[in-house]
Amino acid sequence: MLELPQGEIGLVLGKDSYNGIHKLRIINLLRDTPAETALICRAEFKDSHSNIQHVFEDDVSTEILLLEQISQVSALYYIKRRWDDSKEIKIRTGEGHFVTPCEIDNNRASMTFIGNLGQLKGTLKLLDGIGVKYRVASLIDARFPRNSPLGQLTYRQFQILAKAYNLGFYDIERKIGLEDLARKLRITVPTINRQLRWAEMKLLGELFNQRQVE
Repeated sequence: MLELPQGEIGLVLGKDSYNGIHKLRIINLLRDTPAETALICRAEFKDSHSNIQHVFEDDVSTEILLLEQISQVSALYYIKRRWDDSKEIKIRTGEGHFVTPCEIDNNRASMTFIGNLGQLKGTLKLLDGIGVKYRVASLIDARFPRNSPLGQLTYRQFQILAKAYNLGFYDIERKIGLEDLARKLRITVPTINRQLRWAEMKLLGELFNQRQVE
């Protein structure tokens, strides 16, 4: 996962259409291939005049469906994007790819890159060439089958769950508490608690669906 200032998204995408967004979080990544991305996301805007359509304006390859209007400035969306004719060549080079839309919080953008180490190095070189001030926030080996229960998690849910497990949050004698875990991931306690609950619910749901519960 790469982090960069929200104001520099335009250097990657070639447009500043994310400027009206206060927060953007991917809730569920339904499908992600080099040809197509489908996901559910929650967006919170800086004012009532902005909406998710501004992010993808003039992009006929994107389908947007409003699932729930939470408030005047926040909503839940289904987004499906085809990459065959995308103009965003800078980030869809065929050498790995970013999951978009990127996530936004506190004027920082988080962009998840999927690919091998060589592809990642090539993409970082490309970003260096166009002057993007990024930070590699985390590297995770996510080579598990899509039909695995882990394949049902969003990248963010997998990242938080893996971090919690590796730091001993799930040990019988817990080695780290929720507050310290949230601090290490630089997110709030309610956010990490919600993400862990979502991840746990998805994993348990998949496991119980695969076998009869006695």
